[in-house]
Amino acid sequence: MSEPFERAKALFFDCLAHLESGRLIEAEQAFSESLALVPGRASTLSNLGVVRRRLGRLDGALAAFDELVRVQPEQAEAWLCRGEVLLQLDRHEEALADYDRCLAIDPNRALAWSRRGSLLRLAGRLEEAADAFKRALTLGDDSETTRYFLASVAERQAPPAVAPAGYVQSLFDDYADDFDHHLVDVLHYDVPQRLLGPLAGRRFAQALDLGCGTGLCAPLLAPLAAVVDAVDLSERMVAKARERGLYRDVTQADLVAHLQTTERRYDLVAAADVFIYIGDLAPVFAGVRRVIEPGGVFAFSAEQGDEARDFVLRPSLTYGHSSNYLKRLAAEHGFEVADLQPHALREDQRRPVPGWLVWLRQTA
Repeated sequence: MSEPFERAKALFFDCLAHLESGRLIEAEQAFSESLALVPGRASTLSNLGVVRRRLGRLDGALAAFDELVRVQPEQAEAWLCRGEVLLQLDRHEEALADYDRCLAIDPNRALAWSRRGSLLRLAGRLEEAADAFKRALTLGDDSETTRYFLASVAERQAPPAVAPAGYVQSLFDDYADDFDHHLVDVLHYDVPQRLLGPLAGRRFAQALDLGCGTGLCAPLLAPLAAVVDAVDLSERMVAKARERGLYRDVTQADLVAHLQTTERRYDLVAAADVFIYIGDLAPVFAGVRRVIEPGGVFAFSAEQGDEARDFVLRPSLTYGHSSNYLKRLAAEHGFEVADLQPHALREDQRRPVPGWLVWLRQTA
């Protein structure tokens, strides 16, 4: 064998050692050097693309996978890898085309079917999306998330009670850095002001912010209560909320589990744009009743749903609730409805999302 090939081979194995040890920068450099010695080698291109993707260097990863599909156009995995990077780059039409190429070569790729379903859902092609999710499940993708996605696009599919915790946590961990700007400046979100503004002038001993996110409610809760606690499922959202310095404690936990176990009691509980990820709100109401003081206020927002059903799961992957359901839950858990108002919660595709702003008072 030639000296360049032997050197490239040695570098390749060095790359794998770097990769195993988590030394991604060193691995990328070694893969690049190996590729320069023996251009077009599929295994090197594939690993280089994977490393660059893990480093967040998506353009470089795409360049590696571009070359990979050129030298191995018959390999389903090559098209799948390229599609994954295009998906991260929000180049949805190109990503969908790559998943289709992958499945034309190997129709038994569950991940490709699941990704295809997600892109078709975003494009509004709901029947095709449902078929793709069903194919993914048939091929062994038995994840809660895929079942949740299927329920969002298949009318006859009973929606799960809540969004999968792993899906919600991953969604908001990835969203944390851009959350405030995107929600407020792009989606014109003003629920904290609308929900907590009417309480101005009142004074509470202790408040709890359910699903606090980055803490957008904190500046509005701080003047209302002597102390404010918060809970959120996302680790990165919790870190952002703590940075505000306005909460006494911020707990990373499922909010229902937290309500069922905390020893603290509150006379104000707020939940802004949280229930869009929870269909069955009965456990939430039971938990709030457990922690709220007599006469306490429970203020929250919810998306408007179908008045003929308690809750629905939409293709947007959010739950909508009927006003009758919210009123019934309030009565069943010892709350009276102080006010319930329709209000646009944010925008989606530049259209207002109809919702409810609700204020309850604990009476029993």
